[in-house]
Amino acid sequence: MRIRPARSSESLTVVPPRPLQDISAEGVDRIDQSLRLLRGWGVRVPQDSRLHKARAVLLHAVESGSLVPIHRGDALGLRSLEIALDYDSITQTLPEVPLATMRRDLRDSLVGDIDPPEAKRGAAQLQSQAVVRAAFVRAGLSPFHPTHSPRRQQPSPDLLLENGLSRYGIEAKRPQAAGNIVPRFLEGCAQLAGFGVSGGVLVDVSDCVRGMGSRAAGDFVSDAGADLMAEAFEMGSGHRPGFGHIMLVGAYARVAWTCDDQHDHAMVNVHLASRLAVLAPAINTLQDHRAKWLRQHFEVGLRRLTDALGAPGRAV
Repeated sequence: MRIRPARSSESLTVVPPRPLQDISAEGVDRIDQSLRLLRGWGVRVPQDSRLHKARAVLLHAVESGSLVPIHRGDALGLRSLEIALDYDSITQTLPEVPLATMRRDLRDSLVGDIDPPEAKRGAAQLQSQAVVRAAFVRAGLSPFHPTHSPRRQQPSPDLLLENGLSRYGIEAKRPQAAGNIVPRFLEGCAQLAGFGVSGGVLVDVSDCVRGMGSRAAGDFVSDAGADLMAEAFEMGSGHRPGFGHIMLVGAYARVAWTCDDQHDHAMVNVHLASRLAVLAPAINTLQDHRAKWLRQHFEVGLRRLTDALGAPGRAV
């Protein structure tokens, strides 16, 4: 069989700059709506949730024209914007019938600090998992959570997707530091193998690009995606041993940047950068077609989540 190299695609979506006070006011509205939807869906939202804390930061920005304490380089302010955008995407794509597992994960994602430390990354990890689900929903799929593992004491994938009679697992990872990108990816690959499904591992590197400009962040995402491909697939030879079940790998970042230091004219834009690779030993095989199917839907879904932020008003 002729071995094909890993085929990757890169994308960059940029929401045109919006006035800081405008996008912050919309962020407050998004959070208020998200809180109503979460509670209506049966999620037990803590009174001091990450959404409440982000709302306070954005309300200050609306009133003062500045993210606390200054809008350039302030992770707290930009993280608050990102939280508002993420949970808007999450809550607008919840299934009609509440699921106990999702309610628990969403509740746990709201506990703690806006930008939790490395030792308490559980909330941010669950947030990213929910965004990945929202992207697939926006692309027209119906991801679901497995209720149990067919192999005892093996963790389930974050999501399962069905295509015909086959099921594919998706693992979402969110490392805080660059040095943890590959280890978390390998962890995701092992989890899919332990569950006994093929699928993809998607790594949210948003926390790794804090403080970078948009060009540097785009380069970082591209390099991270290439590193992940190299871990699972050898150019000219195919899958590395133990990675034959990995069909899709990728890195992406969905973050907000300020672009003006003047309080009266402060602007914010939102960037989405991604590098995703299809891993299949040959073209026109079932694995090749299904890997492309996974990649296409994730790319489309992420873009739709981000494009919805480009116009005034809430995402639809």
